[in-house]
Amino acid sequence: MTTRHTYRTRRASTIRTWIPDQPGAWAMVLSPALSGLIVGGANIDSVWLFVAWTLCYCVQFTASRWLKSRMSRRYLKPMLGYLTALAIVGLPFVITRPGIMRWAPIYMVLAALSLLAAWTRRERSLWGNGVAVTASSLMAAVETSFGTRNIAGAACAVINGSLNRFLGDGSSTVVAAAGRCETSINAGMDAVRSLPVPGDWWNAYSLPIVGVLLAALFAVVQFGSVLFVKTMIRERGKRSYVTASWIWHGVMLLGAGGTAGVSVSRGWDRLDAASVLLVVLVVWLLARAVVLPILGRFRPLKPLIAGVTEMMSTVLTFALSLTLGLPLTM
Repeated sequence: MTTRHTYRTRRASTIRTWIPDQPGAWAMVLSPALSGLIVGGANIDSVWLFVAWTLCYCVQFTASRWLKSRMSRRYLKPMLGYLTALAIVGLPFVITRPGIMRWAPIYMVLAALSLLAAWTRRERSLWGNGVAVTASSLMAAVETSFGTRNIAGAACAVINGSLNRFLGDGSSTVVAAAGRCETSINAGMDAVRSLPVPGDWWNAYSLPIVGVLLAALFAVVQFGSVLFVKTMIRERGKRSYVTASWIWHGVMLLGAGGTAGVSVSRGWDRLDAASVLLVVLVVWLLARAVVLPILGRFRPLKPLIAGVTEMMSTVLTFALSLTLGLPLTM
C-alpha cells in the first residue's frame, strides 16, 4: 500500500514538473493566439505557428522554474525536453518562413525580461505579469498575419463585391479586378513569409489592422484580470491595488460606452453585435472587480472563485474577439 502511494505521489509530482498546472495561465497564453488563428484563417502556417507557440510557453514555464530553483536538476530535464521539441517544430518554420523573424527583436526582449523575473523571483510582480500579458496578446497579431484571410485580402473582397453589384459577375472589369487582388494577396503573403528588410519591416500584410485590434483587446482585458486577481489573492486588502483595479476597469467601461455611443449616433441599426458584447463584457469585468474584493473584506473567498470568474471572463473576451474580428476578414 505504501509503495503504491509513493508511486502515485512521484507520478503526480513528475506531471506537475512537466505540465503547467494553472488553467488560467493556459487560457491567458493560448486564447489570443487561437483567436488570431481563427480570425486570420487557419492554414498550415498558422496552425504550425500555434503549435510552436504552445511549446514556447512550455519552455518558458520549465525554464522559469529551473531559474527560480537556482538551476535544480529536477527542472532541467523538462526544460531540455521542451527545448528539443521546440527546435524540431520551430526551426523548420523559421527556415521556410523567415518572415517570422520580424517579431524576433520584440520577443527576445520579452523572453529576457520573463527569465529575469523568474531569476529574481518577481514573476508575480506587476511588471512580470505585464511582460506575460504583452507576449501572449501580441500573438493575436502574429497569428492573424499568417492566416489565409488577411485584412488586405478582405479589402479586395469588398472591392470585388461592390463591382459585382454594379457590373455583374461576368464583367471583364470584375475579372480583371479579381486578378489584381489575387496577385496582390499572393505578393503580400510572400512578403509576410520572406525575410524582412529594414526598409520594409512592417506592412499591411505583416501587421494587419484586425490583428492589432485583437492584440489591444486581449492586452487591456488581461492586465485588468491581473489587477483583479491580485486584489483577491496576493494583495488582498490593499487599497492601492483595489483602487488601481477599479480605475482600470472604469476607464474600460468609458471606452466601451463611447464605442457603442458612436455606433448609436449613426442610427440604432448600426449598433452591431461587437459593440453590444463589448459593453456586456466590460460591465461584467467591472462588476466582478468591485463586488468580489468588497465581499472578501467581510468573508475570505477561496481562490477557486477568482479562478472560475476569470475563466468566464476569458470565454467572453474570446467570443468578443471573434465577433469583432471575423466580419473584418470575411
